[in-house]
Amino acid sequence: MVIHELRSHVTFKSVAKKYSVSTNTVTRIFNLVNYSQNTLPSVLSIDEFKGNTGNEKYQAILTDPQNQKIVDIVSSREKQVLFRYFNGFRDKKRVKTVIMDMWEPYKDLAQYFFPDAMIIIDKYHYVRQVYWALDRVRKRVQKRLYKEKRIYFKRSKRLLWADYEKLDEENRLALGVILNHDKDLYEAWELKEIFNEFRKTDDVKEAENWLRKFILAAEETGLQEYKDAIRAFRNWFPYIINSKREKYTNAFTEGKNNKIKVLKRISYGYRNFKRFRNRILHCG
Repeated sequence: MVIHELRSHVTFKSVAKKYSVSTNTVTRIFNLVNYSQNTLPSVLSIDEFKGNTGNEKYQAILTDPQNQKIVDIVSSREKQVLFRYFNGFRDKKRVKTVIMDMWEPYKDLAQYFFPDAMIIIDKYHYVRQVYWALDRVRKRVQKRLYKEKRIYFKRSKRLLWADYEKLDEENRLALGVILNHDKDLYEAWELKEIFNEFRKTDDVKEAENWLRKFILAAEETGLQEYKDAIRAFRNWFPYIINSKREKYTNAFTEGKNNKIKVLKRISYGYRNFKRFRNRILHCG
């Protein structure tokens, strides 16, 4: 019953109280639980989360988004640790698709261990590059405005980020007032609109054309805030385009990361990585 209770997001202390045993007894019982991982899925998602356990700040989470389950938790996201981990598998050829964020070590290990797999950059991680850049321009412009003019920028972030086609007439007029205040802000917003054409299309060739158009347009504006986005899109271009070929994302993984945060918070953290890993896998 103790082991069953610990499948939920509860503390060892609360389980101990429920069954009238000590917390140490619950811990010793849970130490009997152990999960091993001997196979890899055909679709592998890799991400990191801030676990602060086992003398490492970040741990890596591997999931199977196709079958909606956690594959494993690795003690560190560092390149050498992940290389040692994947080197122990014999079924590496099973992996046909790898989903990741734009972190170079993930790409290196995917290309090394799964050379025939399609690498996909998760949509959230490249979309935010554009919206963060737009918001940096907005903040820069707002800082230059007189106090009385800042009233026009009320709700400006929401309006600038919104899909223009979905805005009603009143909000379109409000957006027009905001955009007329500054040339840089108007250009930044136009870049977002070009990028949204890339987001909306499911055709791979059309997506390539829109993304190239966005990169060139962003370079022509000379906006410093878009430099990181331009660099990221140039460096990761084929892997971003792959997100149009397959619809897998890290959404399932991010959901599990949020549950891990809850588990970590209610337990006030874990010092023992093995116990932390088994608890995550136990909760599923």
